[in-house]
This record gives sequence, C-alpha cells and structure tokens, in this order.
Amino acid sequence: MAGTAFRVDEKGAGLWVWKRPEGGDYDQMIITRESRAGLDKHTGPLILTANLR
Repeated sequence: MAGTAFRVDEKGAGLWVWKRPEGGDYDQMIITRESRAGLDKHTGPLILTANLR
C-alpha cells in the first residue's frame, strides 16, 4: 500500500505520522526516494525499512 509523499529539512530530518489500519497485516514499512508521488510500487532507492512487529 503506497503512503504519501513527505519532505525533509536541510539536515534530512522529517516526521510522518501514519495510523496503521486495524485488522491489516502490515508488518513492515519501507521508505524510498521516488521521482514523483502517487506510484503503486516503489522504483526508487531504499532509504529506510522498519519492522512493525
């Protein structure tokens, strides 16, 4: 499930808050750098991966 685009400051710091849907089987979040917003699948380089369980 694609998230939303967000920006970081000049030091690379940013904050994004997302409420995980109840009953969803989401166990990992991946942040990538994409050329444009609204893509269904990531194509850009991996920035961060977080395990949610």
